[in-house]
Amino acid sequence: MVDLLKRLIGAARNRDGRADALEPQALEREAAAAAAPAPAQRLRLATRPEAILQESLATKVLHGWLGNRQQTLYPLVLNLRNLNGHERALLAEVMAATVTAGRAPPAERGQAALQALARLGAGEEEARRFAAALDRPRPVQDMLAEVQDAGLGPHGYAASLLAADTREPASRAWLGYLAARFALPPEVVVSLDRRYWQ
Repeated sequence: MVDLLKRLIGAARNRDGRADALEPQALEREAAAAAAPAPAQRLRLATRPEAILQESLATKVLHGWLGNRQQTLYPLVLNLRNLNGHERALLAEVMAATVTAGRAPPAERGQAALQALARLGAGEEEARRFAAALDRPRPVQDMLAEVQDAGLGPHGYAASLLAADTREPASRAWLGYLAARFALPPEVVVSLDRRYWQ
């Protein structure tokens, strides 16, 4: 306990590293704690102060992370400029698949999806990939597996929200399928719906 106090109190040290003002008090407390029958918690604190300090700090850090896990694990903003070319192309394909999943004519929904892509920071390459995916879509299972392997499930769902006609039951069913396929927690789906639902 005394060693821990010496390391923690840097301002009250003299030249040889001793904390003369605090050491006698710490020794008295330690002797009193050893003489009196102490509960298990006090014995644990007296025998392993550094471990208890580390446990307490780790608990606080974990609690803070768990409290903000949705913000740390899932995107708050969908910005294609933060992704590499392959990832941007995958999201363009997901948007094209979303357009074809609905009953509205692909040309009509496709124009709105292209505008959404441009707002997200897509360039000409992503627009070409989107058009190619509308003309010749590849198997949905393969495309979604690639999106999932790239860790872009939440991004793909958000991009699909921008391309979907959410008034259509078929589009809503597609979005439900994507949420289940990407294993998105319900609170994440609600949060993404709130941000990107058109």
